[in-house]
Amino acid sequence: MNDAQIHLALNHFPILGTLFGTVILGFGVFKKNKSLLDTGLIILFLMTLITIPVYISGEGAEEIVEELGVEHEIIHEHQEIAESAVWFMDGLGLLALISFFFTRQTLNGPGRLLTIVTFVLGLIVIGLMFRVGGSGGEIRHTEIREASQ
Repeated sequence: MNDAQIHLALNHFPILGTLFGTVILGFGVFKKNKSLLDTGLIILFLMTLITIPVYISGEGAEEIVEELGVEHEIIHEHQEIAESAVWFMDGLGLLALISFFFTRQTLNGPGRLLTIVTFVLGLIVIGLMFRVGGSGGEIRHTEIREASQ
């Protein structure tokens, strides 16, 4: 597999996984359900790990699609959005991991506050990831590009 194939095979996981993980975490926070909390936090951490090969393979994918005649500006815009989203995603994954360990004993106190902050950051990351996905879709789908202008 080349970088473009890896990028395309994995790029939907961080987007959809962050959405599902955050929704599950939200239910866990508001229902004070430990199983849902743990599930949401683990999903968010795993999505952070999956984001790494997606991001790394993006550089090689860029070279491949530029050879196919895709404008560098469109790719560069996607890359810029992805770079900021990756930083937020890394923060989310780290916060999810910390929250997971803080809630091992109790759902109250600092663990509860951390899970609420993780949930809010998850909502922000969902928006960023959807922007990344949208800009990535514009690279090869001209119908999306034309509709957004």
